[in-house]
Amino acid sequence: MSWVLEWGSVRATGELDSARHKTDRVLSVGRWYGYSDAKAWKRQKAFVTAFPNMATPDELLDLPGNAELRAFFDRMEKLGKELEPEKAAQGIAMVTAAGTG
Repeated sequence: MSWVLEWGSVRATGELDSARHKTDRVLSVGRWYGYSDAKAWKRQKAFVTAFPNMATPDELLDLPGNAELRAFFDRMEKLGKELEPEKAAQGIAMVTAAGTG
């Protein structure tokens, strides 16, 4: 689930808006968190193993039942715009435990 939170965090920043292809999106999330491309793909594979009917966390995040989670990411995005970019990235990393798995 940490990959879903990381994905949602990066999505909230708008970093995934220009990355239309799944490959670009996976690598963008990984690079945001300082993962190697191999680690990003490993985390993506773990997601697909857990949710075999979904290609990316976008599909999980977009489910109607996840409105509260989307609202959380919207608030993170708003807060990120109010903070210095470096501090916002550090805060997002702490919330999602980036770099620990």
